[in-house]
Amino acid sequence: MRRLGPPLLLSFVFSLLVAAPARAQVVEPWADDDGIAGPTRHEFGDYGLQVGAEYRANWLYVNPVDLNGVKHRRASWVEHRLRLDATVDYDEKVRLVMSFDGLDGTLWGDNGTFGQSPSPNSGTRVAATNPNNAKPGVGYVGGDELDPDSYGYVLVPSDSFKLRRAYGEVVTPVGLLRIGRQPTTEGMSILVADGDGRTNRFGYSNAGDTTDRVLFVTKPLEGFLLTRKTSYGTNFWMLPLQFCDELPTICGHSTLRSVRMPAGTIYIVETKEYGTSDHVHPAWWYWPNDSGTYIEPEKELAMTWHTGGTNYTFVDGHAKWFRFSQVWSGDGKIDLFDPRRE
Repeated sequence: MRRLGPPLLLSFVFSLLVAAPARAQVVEPWADDDGIAGPTRHEFGDYGLQVGAEYRANWLYVNPVDLNGVKHRRASWVEHRLRLDATVDYDEKVRLVMSFDGLDGTLWGDNGTFGQSPSPNSGTRVAATNPNNAKPGVGYVGGDELDPDSYGYVLVPSDSFKLRRAYGEVVTPVGLLRIGRQPTTEGMSILVADGDGRTNRFGYSNAGDTTDRVLFVTKPLEGFLLTRKTSYGTNFWMLPLQFCDELPTICGHSTLRSVRMPAGTIYIVETKEYGTSDHVHPAWWYWPNDSGTYIEPEKELAMTWHTGGTNYTFVDGHAKWFRFSQVWSGDGKIDLFDPRRE
């Protein structure tokens, strides 16, 4: 049998997004994400609201479909997906999370065969006036039921709207309690993944894996640890080199002469509530970085405690109120934490 080449997978994605500004740092082409940060939390007193919306029109072309034969050569289609996410919280401790998918995987146009399921409505294949809801699946197409070539792509009905997830969670002093239909993942998220975002490492994300459960996460020995709570932290850039494996790209600027703009470089910040670290890691907020660790800024900083912003103390000693977007951006254009900046 003639040996076939590797599969060719082409996809075109158009997304209309309502989200925070993109992080433009690019990793290897096969491993980069879509650069979209999490939704912004909008405050209404003690209450918060996060919303996200994405529409995706995806063209998929696979050649060959069958790696062990020559009958099923290629497949190509265009599909929809609308995703709506919403989170309502009280004081960032009590949350209600919902996620909806509309037309997920539904083919463009009016597809199917009259008298069968799914049945077309009217119109042409692409420019349909009243398109139906159908999506591709794998099924029996005819012939010997024991012959693998008797199975291939078929059309199956598609849900027009689906409640993807709905769960509530409470952050307590002893752990996190989450109840409802919630995301699940395992290990490196290869076989089981939450489906959030659009990771390109193994193709674009679909609905993801979901489970109904009561989840309680805690650290049972946390109460026996000798930790100290702190409200303020220093900029990790200013630690001596011996604290970061002699990597000047993440710290080591511990002298005034090594800070190029003392009046424009942040030294002390307000940290997240119940924080136990006395410093934050701005160089780790980008990916990739030389530390090998990625941290989201909102996991370390109290960004919005004071009317949507917070107070920052600079190397020269003065302090000033800023919104976080005024002192740092994921594309690297704004970074008042980096002492190397001109």
